[in-house]
Amino acid sequence: MAAISCADRGRGEDKVISRYFVFQLVVALTAAAVALGYFVHPDWYWALLVLGPLTLIGLADLIQAQHSILRNYPLIGHFRFWIEAIRPEIRQYIVEDDRDPLPFSREQRALVYRRAKGVNDQQPFGTIRDVNAVGYGWISHSIMPASVKDPDFRITIGGAQCARPYTASVLNISGTSFGAVGANAILALNKGAKAGNFAHDTGEGSLSKYHRKGGGDIIWQVASGYFGCRTPDGRFDPELFRKGVQNYLRAHSYGNATAENFWNAIAQASNKPADKIMSSFVVQPGEPLLHVSQESNGQVSISQERFFSDRQLLGTTQQTWSVPVCWRPLSSESSGSCLLLQSRGELTKGPSNAAVFANAGGHGYYRTEYEPGLRDKLVKSLESELKPSERISILGDEWALMRVGRLSISNYLDLATQLKGERQRQVWQEVLTSLEFINDKLLNDQDRDPFRQFVRTLLKPAYADLANAGDPEEKALRADLFETLGLIGRDPDALAEARQLTQKALDDPGSVDSLMATPAMEIAASQGDEALFNEFVTKLNGTSDQILRRRYMEALSHFEKPELLQKAMELGTSSAIRNQDSTGYLSQFLQHPQTRALAWKFIQSNWNDVEKTFTTSSGSDVVFAAGQFCNEDAAANVSAFFKVHPVPASERVLRQSVERINSCVDLRKLQERNLQSWLTDHGSAQTAAGGR
Repeated sequence: MAAISCADRGRGEDKVISRYFVFQLVVALTAAAVALGYFVHPDWYWALLVLGPLTLIGLADLIQAQHSILRNYPLIGHFRFWIEAIRPEIRQYIVEDDRDPLPFSREQRALVYRRAKGVNDQQPFGTIRDVNAVGYGWISHSIMPASVKDPDFRITIGGAQCARPYTASVLNISGTSFGAVGANAILALNKGAKAGNFAHDTGEGSLSKYHRKGGGDIIWQVASGYFGCRTPDGRFDPELFRKGVQNYLRAHSYGNATAENFWNAIAQASNKPADKIMSSFVVQPGEPLLHVSQESNGQVSISQERFFSDRQLLGTTQQTWSVPVCWRPLSSESSGSCLLLQSRGELTKGPSNAAVFANAGGHGYYRTEYEPGLRDKLVKSLESELKPSERISILGDEWALMRVGRLSISNYLDLATQLKGERQRQVWQEVLTSLEFINDKLLNDQDRDPFRQFVRTLLKPAYADLANAGDPEEKALRADLFETLGLIGRDPDALAEARQLTQKALDDPGSVDSLMATPAMEIAASQGDEALFNEFVTKLNGTSDQILRRRYMEALSHFEKPELLQKAMELGTSSAIRNQDSTGYLSQFLQHPQTRALAWKFIQSNWNDVEKTFTTSSGSDVVFAAGQFCNEDAAANVSAFFKVHPVPASERVLRQSVERINSCVDLRKLQERNLQSWLTDHGSAQTAAGGR
């Protein structure tokens, strides 16, 4: 039998029924109607009322050159466009399920319509939903409701130094630009904000008159125009900013606007290049890293490059920014100075008798790397000369530079040891986060005891001084220090205090400050026995208070004895923990270095049960948590497992997890020996000091 080519087959099909068949039929019928009208009876001409226009449309389709479908399928090609036009209606009324959320389900829209019309929005006689389906959530009524001290959930924005603090609702109206939703929607939303006593965010469009008519509180998004509104010493200038905002409002008060419009208004009002500064930061990716050195005569050299968290990419681009750089000398007698760094590098005159800090007030959006001599002076002056915001800035920069190999981890730890009298929680949080990372990722077993001793030496003085703290921030700092001392430092005093507080909180949850209760339970659990484990499980099963349940679950995830750890993980696939909490609960075991290895084996071995706990999006939590490993085999292991057992909508999360593991492995190779050497030297120095 002879083969038939695709071309032959296509031509054969055209002979059976051509794509011009309908048009040819209409032309033939038109000709027939003309002939019959002429030769038989004039009434046949009435058919031309239909056939004539169809023939003309078909001819137009053949000679037009805009739509290939109409040219190839005259007349019948119009059905495609007609069906496309009514596709939304077909989907809405025939195809779409009442609960398909695209973007809102028909069920949700119907609820809004009924409420808007003031009619009953309740559906009697139960529900047609599958209440046993994975991901279905509900609110259970409590037989004995808990007493809520303050039913108006609000947060105060602004501390003691704020002239006009604002008490904000925890639930507000998110950004709704006037240009996007229109006048009536803005009026309705703002009136709702007034009625509900919460705030209405303007979005990135302008502040219209409709935002102000309803009387509701307004959160006005003004982007970052303050870059151009500074005094000569680098401080924020409210008058310049106000002038720029007024110009912006006059120009765009009844319409939408772009970020560029705002930058331009600020630039015109301040006579400073706010537009150039903002475009260099917003349009191009990345952030600048400034290199700062100071000569003996005071001359300061500042150059820039792009900072990358991947050290292999450092120095590979020629990007530059228009960077407002404000520096100040570590001397109260001298004032600082600001410059706009627009080139690769610049020189400026500084004092010859004082070191300079190149991010005055910590306001600049850039990383800073100091030459060794200047850095040593800044380290020694960390507490005595630098402001809290500047201490946060330099700690963050030094940690970032350590992670890309520009500094040794010993340099960062030397900096941290300077915090002897620090009592600012934000400053300590920078250090505590770093200590947690070192303990988790960079330590080997033989270095753990020296590191614990270092942590105890660093934190215990501050923790003791805060024993009678009354300020809320200082109380929160004390809880942070307590958690790190117990979980990382394994301080005997912290462990004993944790056991006492845990027993007290188990007997009466309200008798222990909530700031201390959670870390106390976690610390106690890390050293806990079966009796304590059983007590946590009993308390978990015996309460519906979600705050207490969360506290007990966090404690259970810290048990380190293998047999108790196994039991704790088995709870995650049991009915003891709600389906919507199970994935997060199991993911916690992957977060802790002491439980991670066994947790990963449990998840792999019990994948079918673990997978059943997933809600619509919670499965990616496990994929993300699997990225906490820091050894070479883990990246391949995690990647291979999730390729065989894919989790929906988590492909990107998996790539990020593998990338984090590889990045951590690279960092460990880079800094592990430096850490070992520093701990050895630091331990020897402490021993010598103790001997004296």
